[in-house]
Amino acid sequence: SLLSSSLDTLVKCWDLDAQHCIHTLVGHRSGGIWSMAVDKEEKFLVTGSTDSSIRVWTIPEDIADGEFESLGHVKRVGGQRVQQLQLCDNRNLLVCASSERAIDFFRFHDKDEREKRRKRREKRAKEKKKQKGEDGDDDDDNEEKFVLQASDVFSHVHCERLRYKVRAVDLRPPVGAKPLEVLVTLSANALETLAVSWNGKKNIDVEHRHLVDAQGHRSDVRAVALSSDDQMIASGSAESVRIWNTKSGRCIVSMESSYIVSLVFVPDDQHVIAGTKDGHIEVFDISAAVCVERVEAHAGSVWSLHLGPDGSTLYSASADKTVKIWELQVVEERKGDSGLERRLGLESKQVVEMEDEVLCVRLSSDGKYLAMSLLDSTIRILFADSLRLYLSLYGHKLPAMSLDFSSDSLLLASGSADKNVKIWSLDFGNCLRSIFAHDESIMTVRFIPDTHYILSASKDGTVRFFDGDKFVRVMSITGHHGEVWALDVSKQGDLFVTGSHDRSIRVWQQTDEPVFLEEEREREMDEVLERDLDRPVDGEKAATEGAESSLAGKKHGGTARAAESLVDAIQVAEEERNQMEQHAAECEERRQKGEEEPAAPQSNVLLLGRTPSEHVYAAFSAIRSADVEQALLVIPYSIALTFLRYCGEWLRQGRAVESVSRAALFLVRVHNSQLSTTRDALDVLTDLHTHMREQLVSFKDTLGYNLAALRHVQKRAEDMHSTRFFDAPNDARAKRAKIASP
Repeated sequence: SLLSSSLDTLVKCWDLDAQHCIHTLVGHRSGGIWSMAVDKEEKFLVTGSTDSSIRVWTIPEDIADGEFESLGHVKRVGGQRVQQLQLCDNRNLLVCASSERAIDFFRFHDKDEREKRRKRREKRAKEKKKQKGEDGDDDDDNEEKFVLQASDVFSHVHCERLRYKVRAVDLRPPVGAKPLEVLVTLSANALETLAVSWNGKKNIDVEHRHLVDAQGHRSDVRAVALSSDDQMIASGSAESVRIWNTKSGRCIVSMESSYIVSLVFVPDDQHVIAGTKDGHIEVFDISAAVCVERVEAHAGSVWSLHLGPDGSTLYSASADKTVKIWELQVVEERKGDSGLERRLGLESKQVVEMEDEVLCVRLSSDGKYLAMSLLDSTIRILFADSLRLYLSLYGHKLPAMSLDFSSDSLLLASGSADKNVKIWSLDFGNCLRSIFAHDESIMTVRFIPDTHYILSASKDGTVRFFDGDKFVRVMSITGHHGEVWALDVSKQGDLFVTGSHDRSIRVWQQTDEPVFLEEEREREMDEVLERDLDRPVDGEKAATEGAESSLAGKKHGGTARAAESLVDAIQVAEEERNQMEQHAAECEERRQKGEEEPAAPQSNVLLLGRTPSEHVYAAFSAIRSADVEQALLVIPYSIALTFLRYCGEWLRQGRAVESVSRAALFLVRVHNSQLSTTRDALDVLTDLHTHMREQLVSFKDTLGYNLAALRHVQKRAEDMHSTRFFDAPNDARAKRAKIASP
């Protein structure tokens, strides 16, 4: 039997042989059931939901005929939903991890303790009832029968608080007197081990032994930037700015910050400038690991920062509909008796007012043009010196999230929330090509230096590489497990860095391996095929409609190829069979006329000397048994009808009766509506029914004969020896316990 839980707040027990649900447990009210646990003796079931308690059920000895009984619930301390339940039978402890920062420990009472607690509860109730009877309200006739309750089986003993939210737990069974070890995965990208010492009573001691705390971010990596020598990477998230060594991947320094949405390295590689979600611009000194200046730059989020080619001019774009131009300068401050202290500061030089929120700002490499993308889906290009409007670019249906100029300042690339990358000419502002690049919004686009190659990062979790001259996609790069928010390319163009929703920073290095566009297209088509295979087809819906269970196999590229090979084999066999029938008809006609029979046609070389039936059988037997049903779902009805005719021939010959019968019955169930209305299918189904029944009856008789012979051999062996040939499970367990006892 199999137990399953779901968000529908139900626990179902399934009979795997009958493939039907035999029990449904109802008790939890809302939030779904997130975890279950069963004791070693399989007598109790514990379930956890979003409420403040765990529920306990008794498991019947005979699951098919018995009933699950609810014993009630036991309160827990940890709030929010239950993340995981784990039962340690060696220590009689139940570990309940909640999605909050807490782990509850429950004592699992043995049989004697459960009975003792039940009797104690019964005694207390009788004493209370007796006291009420002394006051004149005694009724001995209605004596209540006290049954086992959840509090008799489990009792709460301890709640341990952790620093971060719990994601999952696992237990290491203790050996001897050693403490129970609990491995906890935390939401802060960390692992922690707890040593639980317990004397079997209420006192429990939990020791936090080890903490594997990763150096990475605790939230989405929203911005990344490479230093001028490409030796360091700066990354920003909701809680910190971190500096990494590009080669070793180690975190050099971590600095607390506000919510970072944009980053840029200062050319001296000693400072990082960050734009925050609350409108501030923060300047960080890497060597001192401190924020040396925090400027209230904008009234809205600073979505984009860009340093000019001279390295001393900073451009900031914000949600307050402005672009500000800043000058980097060294500021001297007097710090007590220590004299003057020099630090990097910002001085506002100019403010550009726009009609809508500005999402991105970029300056061309020659310093001539300043490009800005607005929330109204337009792109404005200004002359950088006079800030007069040069071009307005229209074409995106949704706002452009990122812009970038090519190194020769001839092209402008824009990536938009409408999933398109557009390449613009700066001569006249015309759109050279619009490329449907991703399946989700594009967050960043970058030109590779000194080329017209373009990299784009998207919320679909991929980075894609385009040729800006030929307007073709070169390759798709996967690796992240969430949205890719940020991307930056090295000055040499041989590597790039990405930051993602999965809180990881990935460094991608260029290799000497050549890229072939045909191979990339073929690989992408295979990926599309894999995704399409996950969608149910009409035949699959018909096969599982109204059933409590569905197909266990999974569609993949192998099942599609198996279906193709089977269809090809049937088509080749049918061509050969038609050719043979035509030859036989022509020979019969010439015999009646007294003429010489024509020479037999040459057989198709694809048959390899086999008959058409043998050729189709070879293709069918080459399919893995786990993929047969999924492969048969793909073939069309006309091919399925022909395949059923071959199944009748194989059953007549006694070939693979079990697998052929299963495949034939599956196809009949899938195409039942069409077979019942097709006249040509009647003869095929009649022949199939006749031979399948004969072979299955013979198959059953053979199995019955063999089973009877095995029982006879078993009885003879048991008569000759004192020990049975097969011990019953309970007897075997008792014998092992007797041998293990001193």
